Amino acid sequence: MRERSARKDFTLQALIDVDVPVALIARHVASLGGRMPALSPDGKQIAFTTIRDGNANDATGPNFAGGGMLNVRSATTLNNLLFTGNAASSGGGIAIVVDSQPLLKNVVFLSNSATDGGAALVDSLSAATFTNTDFVTNSATDSGGAILNHDQSSVTLSNAIFSGNTADNGATTPTEAFVAH
Repeated sequence: MRERSARKDFTLQALIDVDVPVALIARHVASLGGRMPALSPDGKQIAFTTIRDGNANDATGPNFAGGGMLNVRSATTLNNLLFTGNAASSGGGIAIVVDSQPLLKNVVFLSNSATDGGAALVDSLSAATFTNTDFVTNSATDSGGAILNHDQSSVTLSNAIFSGNTADNGATTPTEAFVAH
């Protein structure tokens, strides 16, 4: 794990303190797809957005994953996003599922929570790439305080920071913050 650089501190602070002009998605509840969907065709981008206070906590059914965003069969690029305060049964910040291949760059996952995958769930033959991504104080009541990688999926991390993520079943060290099943 690398130490937080001055550049990354500025980026994290800027995302927290500045009202991002493009979009703010707040306090959405997934009862019939109320979270931010990333179902766009390959090559589309979502950028300069804060996604906060989403909720996908149904125990079963389609609304148990992706408190902030549900990414299904998509190769969307997510650039300069902040996921904060989102909650779900799986993938508190984002659930990347069903053959998805997103690129997440310059993204901060801050204080998201889930049973599994506090910040992110990568599942069902998906392949996620996280570049210049911070995982800060996310939590899981079971596995993967930051990321849970599951079911023949893969995660590529480049220049990622893990700080203060917790899980009842791991996540006390940087290697436990990322759990692959």
